[in-house]
Amino acid sequence: MDIKNACISYFNGFNELFSNKSVAQERAIGLLKVISLATVIIPLVFGIAYGVEVLKGRVSSTPAANGNSDKVSNVGHRSLRLKSSKNVKKMTAEAFIELLKSGSELPKKVRITGDLDLDGEDLPDLESLPIESLLVDGDLDLTQLDLTSLPNELIVKGSLSINACGSLTSLPKGLKVEKDFWISDSAIESLPENLYVGGDVNAWEGSLVSVSTGIHIRGDLDLRKNGQLNAFHGDITIGGKLNLGGCQMLTQMGSKVKVGGDFCANGSGLISLPEGFHVGGDLYLVGCTDFTTLPNSFFLGGDLSIRDCNQVTSLPDCVVQLGIREDGLFRKIIIAGTGISRQDAELIESQVPEEVSVFYD
Repeated sequence: MDIKNACISYFNGFNELFSNKSVAQERAIGLLKVISLATVIIPLVFGIAYGVEVLKGRVSSTPAANGNSDKVSNVGHRSLRLKSSKNVKKMTAEAFIELLKSGSELPKKVRITGDLDLDGEDLPDLESLPIESLLVDGDLDLTQLDLTSLPNELIVKGSLSINACGSLTSLPKGLKVEKDFWISDSAIESLPENLYVGGDVNAWEGSLVSVSTGIHIRGDLDLRKNGQLNAFHGDITIGGKLNLGGCQMLTQMGSKVKVGGDFCANGSGLISLPEGFHVGGDLYLVGCTDFTTLPNSFFLGGDLSIRDCNQVTSLPDCVVQLGIREDGLFRKIIIAGTGISRQDAELIESQVPEEVSVFYD
């Protein structure tokens, strides 16, 4: 039997099942054909429906903070590899460390096939990594080193930890880290341009002065108590939470900053937020004594909490018009210890939708 006749016989199960001329055995075979046909058609229908929904943009495979037509993209980085794969020397961490200790000449491009742990106790005189490009397949841990610079191209497929490197003040542009990035007890002054981190960034109580443009962090960004931080502008996307608590030198935020989760600016020096600001979760402004006003147009996916900000004397209409939260829960607006009078607070309470609760002194 050729393929054509086989297909005709396979899809002819209904005729065999309901034909008066069919004997019992033929009807049984027809029933089996119909049942097997259903196992093909049903998944096919679901597959087509899913494909249509994806094309319409209704199905998303990555988490996002939805704000009208403006979304915080949280798609992973697709190029966690060196710009050029030519002349890349693969080696173990042990072999690489031995070359550093011996002072031997290193290849210009190195790929470490695992974790790399560089410690100042083992490498007391290490001031630089004399290579152009470094790709680490695992974690990279830099501890108590006298490093003053890192390779111009640095990619870490695990987590990156920089601890007690007091002479390292800058990071390479385009730094890519697949998992988490930790900075502690170090002198780094800026998160570099075009930084990509697939996890969280933790740099609290640091020496940061600025956060550059082109940054994409899929997880949380925690910069609490960076007392010298004064610049947070440009195209910056944080998929998770942003914490700028205690950053007293920071007075303004860039209009292209997008936060997918909660934004906490408690005790910061912020005076206002820019028009079009995007916060996918809750917004916390507590003890911001210089803060005066919210923008007339911005997106807020969660609750609003303004406490002990005595220069805030009113709320924009866009806040009063806020309805149910993005996650479907009722929304809370807290305006305690502000310059908003009780009469105005009661007026706000009477104007908001029934899905919103207003709390005030």
